[in-house]
Amino acid sequence: EYDNERYSPGDTVSAKVSIHASKAPTKICCIKISVVGCAVVKWTERESKSKIYESTCSARHSYISLSERLWSPPNGEKWSELPVGSHSFTHR
Repeated sequence: EYDNERYSPGDTVSAKVSIHASKAPTKICCIKISVVGCAVVKWTERESKSKIYESTCSARHSYISLSERLWSPPNGEKWSELPVGSHSFTHR
């Protein structure tokens, strides 16, 4: 779940990951999120000298690209069990 569908430069991005372990504890090693934010811009350039020249251009600009752990097992262990039930992990 994200706050918004679209963000502008300088906006704070926050997200929530929800996991439901339904029948038995779930063995996990970590919960990691990856965020990629980019803009794609398209435009048309026209030039007229003796002929009309038209070209469609586009550009892509990356604003953010990161990965972070939301949860790791306690005490430096390699994995842990997530108990039965609903669990939410928030990143801001």
